[in-house]
Amino acid sequence: MAEWVAPPPPPPPHLSADADADAKPLAFVAAEQFRSGTYVVQVPKDQIYRIPPPENAEYVERQGRTVARKNPCLACFSGLFGILLLVFLLLAIVGTTLFFTIRPRLPSFTVEKLHVKNPTTSGGDRRHHQPLKPSYEFTLESQNPNPVMDIHYPARGHATLSYKRTAIAAGKTPTLLQEHGETKSFRVALSGNKAQLPAVVKKSMSSEGKHVKVDLALSFRMPAKFKMGSLTLWTMQVSVHCDVTATTLAKGTEVKSEECHAKLQ
Repeated sequence: MAEWVAPPPPPPPHLSADADADAKPLAFVAAEQFRSGTYVVQVPKDQIYRIPPPENAEYVERQGRTVARKNPCLACFSGLFGILLLVFLLLAIVGTTLFFTIRPRLPSFTVEKLHVKNPTTSGGDRRHHQPLKPSYEFTLESQNPNPVMDIHYPARGHATLSYKRTAIAAGKTPTLLQEHGETKSFRVALSGNKAQLPAVVKKSMSSEGKHVKVDLALSFRMPAKFKMGSLTLWTMQVSVHCDVTATTLAKGTEVKSEECHAKLQ
């Protein structure tokens, strides 16, 4: 440790003989030059300069090397996190834009025709009262309102025909591919089940002269893929329910009225 010490004060000037002769007594000088009161005496502090020990310099240098080694990894992780955050934001923006601009629109359906194949029963069938198992074929028209997306319906849909909530036939929906803005017709075939037909349905099938109208309900559910070129953007289920009034289920069947409602799920 190095210390700085103030130099000693200079020696008092040497008084000549004349000055000694003219000098006054100390008591007289004190009484003449000094007055009573309060005096502040300032003494300068010693100025001390300290030199840190060598081990402090080694510690600081060692800490600097440690921070220098950690900084590259920290910068790498920060950059990677920033890139991932940017990619996530871009995907969110693209997904939101696709959902609102290329959002799938609901297709519409209309029942055009109904054809009933009523099998004739043999004598043995009448004797054993075997139930009739007619088949039904509906011709429907579908419209794709999407301006840029095609709709592909795979042949995996299920269809049911009911009379007053009693199922009388079931079948499958066909494969259908509709381009954007296209209107296309397709057929749904249903086969009668083993249950006894309602009396009104049987009467309408056997009527030859006077037609007996029947109110039926056709429901089907099928998968739908909304595609842009070869890219599938959305895969949903389309559920359709149609209320159909037929003039008769015998020869000359016509659709008197129909109303279909569809929804995407």
